[in-house]
Amino acid sequence: MQISFFHPLFLWGLAFLSVPILIHLLNRKRTVRLDFSSLRFFRQTAVKTSKRRQIQRLLLLITRLLIILLIILIFSKPYNNTSPFTILNNPDAAVYCWIDPTISMDYRDGKQALWERGLTIIDSLARQLPATARCYTYDHNREEFVVHTRQKEPTERFTRHGPSDFSSMTTSFMEQSKKKKSIPLLVLISDFQYPRDSSFKRIPDQVTRFLGSDKEKIPPTLCVMLGDPKAWNYSIMEAGISPENPSSLKALLRTERKKVEEEEITVIAGNTRIGHELVSVPPDDTLGIQMNIGTNRYSTAGRLELAAKDPFVHDNTAWFTLTEDQHYRALIVGDYQQSYPLAAALKALKESRWDPVITMDPQEVTYEDLDSADLILLSGIREPSRALQSLITAKSFGRKAILFSPTTDSLFRNWNRIVFNHLHTSCRLKSTEKGFFPVLPDTLSITWKGFPKIRETDIAVYRYWQDIPGNAMLRLNNNDPLASKTVDSLGHNWIVLATNLGITEANNICETGFFVPFLDRLARAALAGIQKDTHNWKAGIHRRNPYYGYSSSAKIFDSNDALVGRWDNQPEVVLRTPGIYKVVPDNGGTYRLAVNVDPAETEFTYRKPSIPESKKNEVRILNGKQVAAFVKNTRRNIISYILWIILAVLVLGEILLWRKP
Repeated sequence: MQISFFHPLFLWGLAFLSVPILIHLLNRKRTVRLDFSSLRFFRQTAVKTSKRRQIQRLLLLITRLLIILLIILIFSKPYNNTSPFTILNNPDAAVYCWIDPTISMDYRDGKQALWERGLTIIDSLARQLPATARCYTYDHNREEFVVHTRQKEPTERFTRHGPSDFSSMTTSFMEQSKKKKSIPLLVLISDFQYPRDSSFKRIPDQVTRFLGSDKEKIPPTLCVMLGDPKAWNYSIMEAGISPENPSSLKALLRTERKKVEEEEITVIAGNTRIGHELVSVPPDDTLGIQMNIGTNRYSTAGRLELAAKDPFVHDNTAWFTLTEDQHYRALIVGDYQQSYPLAAALKALKESRWDPVITMDPQEVTYEDLDSADLILLSGIREPSRALQSLITAKSFGRKAILFSPTTDSLFRNWNRIVFNHLHTSCRLKSTEKGFFPVLPDTLSITWKGFPKIRETDIAVYRYWQDIPGNAMLRLNNNDPLASKTVDSLGHNWIVLATNLGITEANNICETGFFVPFLDRLARAALAGIQKDTHNWKAGIHRRNPYYGYSSSAKIFDSNDALVGRWDNQPEVVLRTPGIYKVVPDNGGTYRLAVNVDPAETEFTYRKPSIPESKKNEVRILNGKQVAAFVKNTRRNIISYILWIILAVLVLGEILLWRKP
């Protein structure tokens, strides 16, 4: 046991111990010397009484000194400093409380949500602190700790979509606790959710890194776990129009630890109910839903709702767009003159699907240009820049849709060789005087639907690459592939052409009516492989600004036509809540975005943070029901109880020793 004092300044009172000693010495009776001829006539009891009174006065002095000493010690508040959580008794303590703001804390396992239980715990903790101690809560908007004020009813929600602000909270805690002279204690209140498919909001990992850091000595920390191991949930995910059938809506219904039995799912477009059905799903299972909603006569966007009692309601609604009216930016990298037909073809489409369409020289293109593009067309490149080479050598880019149109020049083949090696193939250049024409596999599938005929005899291909990598999408009439699709090791979706699509002597494709729809279908096929990533907007998750690096910008409106933001030239943008948003670019072409709950926020699995052995004395992991008892036990100062008992015994002894003169 190691004894410390909450108020060591009171130990200066030990100087008062000299007062009783001085009084004792000054009041000591003087001995008067008398001469007697003999002591035999004195009684023996008189001598004994005199000695007893001397001992009594000495004991009385010692008792009074001990009483003064105990009173001083009681005021100094001694405690056993082997437990760092005894600072809960310290009048100079400062308790900093953080409630996890992620949306999973809105799970309701009764009348209260988890974040409301967190507020109740802080209120209870604040009541048990000494009167002069301070309790702070983290303000997520101001990004700083503020004095905790108890409220009968919470006026606002702590929870929000997206990652937690744990790192900014710890920074604020370090700065504020250093400025104040009080002794800090940190309280972390969370469900400690640990989803499988997410890394940015794994609170247990963040707490582990913070508490396990050796850079600074960590303060005493209470980790309060509110997650329910038996938590259950229903969620609707990946709602959208079926690519095979535009009048059909597809979605997934997932159950976690509890079954869905004869519950209604409703499709609403605008304010009109356009479909519904009853579904049943076993626990811990996923059901694919496909509903016929007819033609789009109601709205350009809608939502899918599950009418079931659920402790977490945020994922019972899935938002989707009924038409594919989102714009995608296309970047054409190649010679301006030779690539002109590519840019003109994409801009000529009536749907204005590709906007903006930008053509750049291979030596001028930058990393930002490549990273911000949804579709990259590599047209007849002879000498690649360093930025282009990073497209196939680095993982710094997200998944990209790439349309590769190789040069057929006999002298400039370096870039072709690099790309073909990256796609694990070696191709041979073939020339023919007669020319070959393309043969479509069909005219009914999504890719080739609408083409009038299978054999395009107006086209002549004189020079092309044989054995291009991937699965053939269409072939020449000699059975050599003209276009194929493949996915590389970096996740990019490639459409590889056997010949150049620009102005070239190798073919006459750009001079025919086949060129525009052909290029559009190839671009759509390239984008289809990553379209889920492109469309998948998650509430609270930052994404690259679609207008970053371009002169154009757009206004963003919510479903009530209220302006919520403007996308100018900021690198990243975020949409905070689920719903349908309208994007109005300055150059026209309005489109809508469907923003949904991140599926990782709907996985109610939990994990305790891992605490290093060297830090386990400073950290306690408790559930919500254990906090009050822990604080109560910590506040029990056994040393103070013992001192009061000894003081009472000494006072009683002083009364017994005291005698009237």
